[in-house]
Amino acid sequence: MAKPSFEVFKDKQNKFRFRLKAPNGEIIAVSQGYKSKDNCMKGIKSVRKNAEKAEVVEKETGKVTSWDVDYATAIIILASLAAALFAIGVIALQ
Repeated sequence: MAKPSFEVFKDKQNKFRFRLKAPNGEIIAVSQGYKSKDNCMKGIKSVRKNAEKAEVVEKETGKVTSWDVDYATAIIILASLAAALFAIGVIALQ
């Protein structure tokens, strides 16, 4: 089975960005632009580190839900959340 992956690329403004892709190849998230590839790689490292203990905050209620999960589970949760938000039109692909 395929795994989630980060894809590094240059955008039209010649800045480095990364895409987080689900195992099925669907784009889950796209980063900000970075001036250097090194800083882009640091951004990936930060996402990997911080996703493990990420909280989900409901915008309307302010309710916080915390999970203590490993990286792979965090990516699956993020992918599921992104797919749901895309399905109801809250987010769109770039």
